[in-house]
Amino acid sequence: MAKTDRILKVLLVLLVIGVWSLLLSHILTGFSSQAQARRQYGVWAVDEKGNLAINGNGSAPLTAAGLVKVLEETPRQGWRLHSVVFSTNAGGYTVIVER
Repeated sequence: MAKTDRILKVLLVLLVIGVWSLLLSHILTGFSSQAQARRQYGVWAVDEKGNLAINGNGSAPLTAAGLVKVLEETPRQGWRLHSVVFSTNAGGYTVIVER
């Protein structure tokens, strides 16, 4: 009987530790989601002169040659590539970057 009490106490302690670890992990991950909300997003665009700029005034769809230039230039300007989308309606690629 004493052995059964000991096993039950150990199992209860493990259960309490498990519940507390779940609660604490939920609280700690809640703070990291706030940090993600501060990310900056931008879109590469081509202006009338043919210059590439992030969030510039111009059209967002890029040609294949423009896509290569953008993919090379993105890390140089301190941005990370988020996604590349091909639009058949606009006739080109849209490149979304994040900081």
